[in-house]
Amino acid sequence: MVNIMDSNNESDPQKESNPEEVTPKKVTLVDLARKSWLDLPARVKELDRWTAPIIEDLVYAREHQIQLNPHLSRNRSLFPEGGDPFERLDWDAYLRLREKLATRQPIEPADFEVWREDELIAEPTAVQTFILGDGTTSTGFELCRGGGPRINTVIQTMATVRQGAKCAAFDDYCGMFGRNEIDMLASPGDDDETVGKNFERARDYCDAAESNLAPSIMQAVGILAAPDTDEERGQRRYAGMTHFLIIGDGGLDDIEATAKILKTLFRLECGISVDIAVLSTNTNSGMHKLVEAVKKDNPGAAIGIINSVNPDENIPGRLADMVKARFFESLQGVQGVPDAVKRERFRMALQLLDPPKPARPGVKRPGAAFGR
Repeated sequence: MVNIMDSNNESDPQKESNPEEVTPKKVTLVDLARKSWLDLPARVKELDRWTAPIIEDLVYAREHQIQLNPHLSRNRSLFPEGGDPFERLDWDAYLRLREKLATRQPIEPADFEVWREDELIAEPTAVQTFILGDGTTSTGFELCRGGGPRINTVIQTMATVRQGAKCAAFDDYCGMFGRNEIDMLASPGDDDETVGKNFERARDYCDAAESNLAPSIMQAVGILAAPDTDEERGQRRYAGMTHFLIIGDGGLDDIEATAKILKTLFRLECGISVDIAVLSTNTNSGMHKLVEAVKKDNPGAAIGIINSVNPDENIPGRLADMVKARFFESLQGVQGVPDAVKRERFRMALQLLDPPKPARPGVKRPGAAFGR
């Protein structure tokens, strides 16, 4: 009997492919969105590759929101530029000129330059992101076949943008809308353990029967209007913009009420922008109608909207691109305003939208928790 097995054809156990050693499957955003948020630092590290371009975009936006203030420089001129002459006078240079005149030393033209010139110094402003996620029942449905429930994408988008905002030195806020009260998940200074637990809890949040955004926007404005008690953030005297980022399935039951709030904030020049990500192909959703209503009264309002049903698309990156684009297309950056002035504008908006009413015994007025 002839052995047709050649030694070269014999299987080598070391060369056999081990099923466990097959090239690992590429990790997708869908895979990551299913994971727990209880270990927030680990989840943030896994999302690094998607967070990096967001940081770049938001740093760009951050650098275009500065306050240029005049300060007296070391440079001197022949004539004062204005202001208090005693503050502007360089006394050392003036005394040197007096001494030369008194001792009849040679005098150069530069000796008469005794007035300090102005120079503009950029001061940082307090820039904020306020991310609002959809907590209605419809976010429990699949985004697309195999894409997992929308709420997973909502939470992961919030977490990714928040991390980018933190790295870009923004004050970061996250909350869920849908009910009559905002459910805050993260605020500036919150520790990772607390935020991770809140993100994980929010995955079971989608139980609001109606999609009401107005109450959450009002309460967010109340939070932003309150005096800042954080010592580190309080050192910043100027405020930049507040970027509202809204993520949901597009459903909105209180279009008119929400539009009224946003129109008021834009009219009072509260320094806000609003960008919305709709996890649906519907371009005639309630969120789209909201944008149309605001744009109808204020065509220049900083409000935009995108659609996406691809769970592996970098939706956080697209939102950050929208924020950056406003500054990229602008001829100049956003000038900051005194922080107290911005907070006062927010308070003014609250007064216009929800004027104080005589409270009935035992009934709390909406917004009372925020000092209104």
